[in-house]
Amino acid sequence: MTTKNPTQPPLNPLRQRARWIVIVVAMAAAVATWTVAVPLLGIDLVVDLDGTPHRVGQLDVIVASLLSGTLGWMALSLLEWAATRRQANWPVRGIWITIAALVLLVSLAGTLSATTMSALLVLLALHLVTGLVLIVGLPLVRGRRP
Repeated sequence: MTTKNPTQPPLNPLRQRARWIVIVVAMAAAVATWTVAVPLLGIDLVVDLDGTPHRVGQLDVIVASLLSGTLGWMALSLLEWAATRRQANWPVRGIWITIAALVLLVSLAGTLSATTMSALLVLLALHLVTGLVLIVGLPLVRGRRP
């Protein structure tokens, strides 16, 4: 006979799916930003990686946004788990926004490797669009039942 831990409610598959949707929306927003900037406006999105130029393509944008979204989901879930486990009355959403905003600010340093001002602005837009969708969207969908 198994007993359930009353402080750890079961995961809700609909809520898990909703968080995946937030991550896909963040990716789609980043791809749309890249599509407007690179193919439509003709901006040459090149960054300097240790002296080697690298053209940022659509696949780079997809992988980076999916990876950051998945890592963000993991961090938020860990924060929610810790608050539930300790039965703490933590302001989870406020802590999440603070941590995620700091990570976003640190990630903006990577945009400084752009080779042109227009590439820098596009990279800033990509980071901000992806980050804002994730920061706002992920906590709207609670990972566990209240």
